Amino acid sequence: MTLVAQSCTPFLNRIATPAYARPAKSTGQYLFSTTYQVSSGRIARTFSSKTVQPNMNKIRVAVVGIGGYGQTYVNQFLQGDVANAELVAGIDLAPERYRRLDEMKAAGTAVYTSLGEFLDNDSADLIAIASPIHLHCEHTSQALERGINVLCEKPLTGSIEEAEQMLRAEQASGKFVAIGYQWSFAPAILNLKADIAAGKFGRPLSFRCLSCWPRPVSYYQRNNWAGRIRTEDGRPVLDSPAANAHAHHLHNMLYLLGPKTAESDFPARLTAELYRANDIQNFDFGAFRILTENKVEIVFLSGHSLQYRLGPIFHAAFEEADISYAPYGNSGSWLARMKDGSVKDYGIGSSDKLAVCIEAVRSNGEVPCGIRAAAAHVTVICGALESMPQIKAIPAESKTVIKSEDSELVTVNHLEEVMTQCYEMGLLPSEIGGVEWAASGKEVDMSKRGRMFREAR
Repeated sequence: MTLVAQSCTPFLNRIATPAYARPAKSTGQYLFSTTYQVSSGRIARTFSSKTVQPNMNKIRVAVVGIGGYGQTYVNQFLQGDVANAELVAGIDLAPERYRRLDEMKAAGTAVYTSLGEFLDNDSADLIAIASPIHLHCEHTSQALERGINVLCEKPLTGSIEEAEQMLRAEQASGKFVAIGYQWSFAPAILNLKADIAAGKFGRPLSFRCLSCWPRPVSYYQRNNWAGRIRTEDGRPVLDSPAANAHAHHLHNMLYLLGPKTAESDFPARLTAELYRANDIQNFDFGAFRILTENKVEIVFLSGHSLQYRLGPIFHAAFEEADISYAPYGNSGSWLARMKDGSVKDYGIGSSDKLAVCIEAVRSNGEVPCGIRAAAAHVTVICGALESMPQIKAIPAESKTVIKSEDSELVTVNHLEEVMTQCYEMGLLPSEIGGVEWAASGKEVDMSKRGRMFREAR
């Protein structure tokens, strides 16, 4: 099967890297799996109107989910990377999963096995919530009811209704909820967003993103909600590449197009193609076409069922400029190329969202990415399942299972070429021709979905 135009093949060679069955002891990084450093002065100018002095009263921080992603925050404290704050509690149903638990306890941090136990016995100024997606609404609402500011991990939640509940709880509490899309806390993105909103590039016309990262079968076996639409007890989770691993990239496009710092552009119409190669409930790769409220067409391509890692890469067309992001080895940069030939380099999308939230607590300030900004992403994810409620299962003859000594990866034949061609042409798989398994979804009117967030702007 020949799907890729001749000019597309060298492009694929540039952006694809093997990402499966790497040596167990390898320390090599994939295209977007590195940590970048940004000048602290630049961060301070972006997020704070004053310089924070040492030895001030410390902000009390608690972390939910220390056995999972929450350990990232705990590690920051243990490594001495958090200024003017103290970690007062680590919370997890099974805290022993955190390998530095004894070290954390020795530092004086209390351990609780539920958020309820913590709230009944302790308090904090800020709580970082890294619990499973279907618990984001419940945990955020509980913290707000006790007068605690929240940094909740992405995505916001698994349904528009829960997102609205979270917004009502925030409004009633007088506290803030930040959503942990780290690029939305980064100087590079905030500076670029400000220039877009100021009209420096003219009117935005289109935005595309390609982001495909392989995930083995074990990825869907790591917990009881991975790859599910709803949990076993019926809670919405909508776990998928677009809602989890690549949620940052979909959200980032909507966020950059938002008219103000803490706002995103919302979908007006949406068409999705959702596919499943693994034995899961939800889709493991998909393609989205979104027409936003501001009349910008977004094409988003995301998936896990392939052998090679692609991206993330972005391209945005404006009347007076083209904006792009592509990784270069272990780094990358957001570039704006003007029609007159000039180029502005905005840098990389690195940030310390925890530090930003700590300073927002201290200064009673605002956070750049909260519920209203993150709600556009949830609206798109919910709309995708309306567009294609029956996810297309990939037939066995179109799949290959790659096995290693201790892992197994289900791949769709030629998916790298299909997704790359879609990105270059701005099309969905059913539109490029020659893809036997492709199927189109219906166009969905999203203009009235998430109205509470639109009106709150």
